[in-house]
Amino acid sequence: MVRLFLALNLIVWTLPAQKFIEWWEGTYEAAFEEARRRNVPVLVAFNRDHEEANERVVQGLYKNAEFIALMQRCIPMIACLVEPSHPPMKMNVRGHVRSCCSRFGFITCRQHRAIDMKARPVFWKDEVRTPSHVVVLPDGKEVDRLIDVHGVGAFENLLAKAQKRLGRGLSANVYRRIGKEMRAVRKAIAAESYAEAIERLGALKKEVKGHPLEAELKKLQAAVDEAGRGLLETANRLAARKSTLDALRLLRRGAADFKGSRVGSRLKQAAAKLVRTKEGRKAARELRREERARPDLEAALQAERRGDFVRAAQLFERVIERAAGTPLEKEAADRLQRLEEDEDIGRLIRKARAEKAATDLYRKGLRLLRRGDASGGRKLLEEVIERYPDTKAADKARAKLKEGS
Repeated sequence: MVRLFLALNLIVWTLPAQKFIEWWEGTYEAAFEEARRRNVPVLVAFNRDHEEANERVVQGLYKNAEFIALMQRCIPMIACLVEPSHPPMKMNVRGHVRSCCSRFGFITCRQHRAIDMKARPVFWKDEVRTPSHVVVLPDGKEVDRLIDVHGVGAFENLLAKAQKRLGRGLSANVYRRIGKEMRAVRKAIAAESYAEAIERLGALKKEVKGHPLEAELKKLQAAVDEAGRGLLETANRLAARKSTLDALRLLRRGAADFKGSRVGSRLKQAAAKLVRTKEGRKAARELRREERARPDLEAALQAERRGDFVRAAQLFERVIERAAGTPLEKEAADRLQRLEEDEDIGRLIRKARAEKAATDLYRKGLRLLRRGDASGGRKLLEEVIERYPDTKAADKARAKLKEGS
C-alpha cells in the first residue's frame, strides 16, 4: 500500500482530468492558512455577470482542461458579487452530489459572494476591473495581476514566478493524499504499530522533502524514536533487575517493530549484547522454546473459542511440554486447568486421554505380536482391557485376543 502511494506521487503535479475548477470553499482567511501549509500561492479571480470578456473567461478559460489542472497548483478563489444568485445545479463533488453555483461550479453563490466582499477592498481602491486575476503569496504580498482575457500560458508563468519565491509546493490532490498518509501515521503511532508508522514515514520523506510539511514529518519521526528509546530504557531496567528474559523479549520485539530506523538498530544491538552474557544465553534458549510453542498456543486458543475442547487440551499439553520453564508454560497450564475444572469438558478431556493412551498401548502390543513375541503382545493387550475397559482400543484388544485363542 505504501509503495503504491509513493509510486503515485513521483511527479508532484501529475493530476487526473477534471471538468471543473475546485474553487476554494472556506473563508478568505482560511485560504491563506491552507496556502501556507501547502506552500503555494493564492489566486483571487474577480468576475461579473453580463459582460463579454467575463463570459469568455467563464465559458472558455474556466473550462479549459489545462487551466483546471493548473489551478491545483494554487488556492483558487472566485469573487463574484451577484444579485440575485445564479441558478443552482447538482454536481458530483468528490463522490458526493450537492447543489452548486451554475456559473462557476463546485461552490455556492453564497460562498463566492462572501469571498468578493472580503477580497474587493484588499485589492481594489476604486471600482473592480473584471475579469481580473490576482496572484498573492501566503503572507498576503501580491506577486502580480492579470486583467482582461489571457491564455493559460500567462497564468502558468505568473504562478511559476510566485512558486519560485516560495520553494517547493504541493498540488491539492497530492496534499490531500499526503494528509491522509500523515493521519495514518499518527493513528499507527497511537496504536503502537511502529512498523507501519516507520514504513509510511519512509515513503513520505521523499514527498515532503524541501516542503514546510517536512518539519511536521520530523515531529512524527521524533515521536516514533522517543517510543523506541523508551522501550530501550525499560529493557535496560529489566536487565538490571535480573529480569533477563523479559528484557530480551522486549528488545527483540522492539527490534522487529522499529526495523528500518536508527532506534531499531540500537534495540537490535542491545539484544545482541545481552545474549553474550550468561543470563542472556539462558534467556535466549527460553525464548526459542517460547517461539516453537507459540503457534500451538494460538491454535489451542482458537480451538477453545470454536468449542473443540479436546483439541485445545491436547495443544495446551504440547505447549506445556515444549515451553517448559517459560511464562508460556504457565499460561497454557492455567488455560488447561480451567478446562479440566469444568465438569462436562473435563469428562470429555479425560475420555480422550484414556482413548489415546489405550490406542498407544494397543499398537505397542500389536508390534510385539508381529515380531513373534506372543507372550509380550498378549500381556499388553490384556493391560489395555484392564486399564481402559470402556475404550475402542479395548474392544479391538478383546477381538485380537479372541482371534488368537
